[in-house]
Amino acid sequence: MSGSARERDCRALLTALVTGMLLASALGELYFAWAFPLRTALLLFLGLTLAVVLARSFAREAENLADDLDERTHELAEALEHEAATSEILRIISVGPTDLDAVLAAIAERAARLCNANDAMVFRRAGDVLHLAAHHGPIPGRASGAETPATRDFIPAQAVLERRTIHVPDVAALPESEHAFTKDLQKQFGFRAVVAAPLLHGGEAVGALAVRRLEARPFGDRHIRLLETFAAQAAIAIENVRLFRELQARTAS
Repeated sequence: MSGSARERDCRALLTALVTGMLLASALGELYFAWAFPLRTALLLFLGLTLAVVLARSFAREAENLADDLDERTHELAEALEHEAATSEILRIISVGPTDLDAVLAAIAERAARLCNANDAMVFRRAGDVLHLAAHHGPIPGRASGAETPATRDFIPAQAVLERRTIHVPDVAALPESEHAFTKDLQKQFGFRAVVAAPLLHGGEAVGALAVRRLEARPFGDRHIRLLETFAAQAAIAIENVRLFRELQARTAS
């Protein structure tokens, strides 16, 4: 090969190398010009998405905390109201220990109101019957002093006989064969939910305190515990009157 031919080939190779390098440089610039803005946009999108997710999470947490605070505040206010009511009953008992009708009427009123019930009834036991001693609320019923047989098909009587609280969220769902009397009362007066607590003294049931609702809605645990507290106070009031009358009889003799 002549010198001129080799020189031509060297120039051609050099030209090809330079052209390739320029092309590679141009392609690299095009790639970086395209890739880096896309990466920046992608990072920005991910950052904004994360910020939105965190903001929503914080908002939900703040809402949950606010709801929890409202619930705790309501529970505290309710607890204070319950304590004030029970303290008031004790005050009434201490002021007029022999005025049983006034004490039982006050218990019935507060039990209906604070247990979120439509009415309340206080029964006293006399052998095999229950006497209606006090009633508060719009649900009609038997007259004050009326006697009801102390049988298990009557919810307050069942509480007395079994010496425990009886809770029936829906009287209409009770079997007819076991609660015929209660179901007859329900059909007549329209109540649906009932809870009855016995008035216990010395292990014996001297009566019952019952609250009713017109809707089939169960009573909460706090309401049931409050009802049992009122029932205990009614039992104290009844026992105080009994002791006072015994003392009077001994003094008279």
